[in-house]
Amino acid sequence: MTAEEQAAAQAAEAKKAAEEAAKAAEEVDYSFNGKTVKLSKEIVESINRRVGAETHTAKERARQLEETNNTLSAQLEEFKLSQMTEKQKQEHNEQKRKDREAELERKASDSDSKFKNYYLETELFKAISEYEVVNSKQVLNLIKAEYKSEFADIEDGIQVFFNNGSTKFTVQEAVKTFLSDPNNANLIKSSLIPGSGTKTTGTQTKTPLRTSFKRSEIADIKSDAAKEYREALRAGLPVTLTDQ
Repeated sequence: MTAEEQAAAQAAEAKKAAEEAAKAAEEVDYSFNGKTVKLSKEIVESINRRVGAETHTAKERARQLEETNNTLSAQLEEFKLSQMTEKQKQEHNEQKRKDREAELERKASDSDSKFKNYYLETELFKAISEYEVVNSKQVLNLIKAEYKSEFADIEDGIQVFFNNGSTKFTVQEAVKTFLSDPNNANLIKSSLIPGSGTKTTGTQTKTPLRTSFKRSEIADIKSDAAKEYREALRAGLPVTLTDQ
């Protein structure tokens, strides 16, 4: 090897060593058990390789155990059948058929429940989005707890209803009724500065809020009176409701 070739080889080794040192010094986030820490990139890659190898080994072991279990189950089934009379075999096979049907029905029922819950929450979120609420997920959970849901088959799918006692609501009606309840006023966003009792209107003159409302005025949650009613409640003002 010539002097030039030796110098080139040494330079390549030095470059490789420098790259490895830089890689070891570089830190990245590593999450474990819900906690995130800073570790060198090299260590994280080493951990990931080890975890990947152990996961592959575990999966392969599980596959082998499943195959062994299936073989033993088949042998046991064969042995049981060999000890039975023809009538017992028929009854045994009939029971297995019923068990398979029950399992399929259970899986179908689980899938149906998951789909209906997904559909229910989707429709609720759409209805809740029409209102300026503080926390949509909180309102959704409260409505699901307040009302009992029912599903009805229609020509092109399903429709969901809510009922509270003898009263039946559509999703939109249930959301409106729930958010119109004065007890739930804290779930609606306020346009007030906390404690001010007045709307934030920039440099304009602040107008005092009303504190007396008719129930008919606030029945429509989107009305100006209903909005002012909620703002007065959030401002801590002594609000009164009248029937007249």
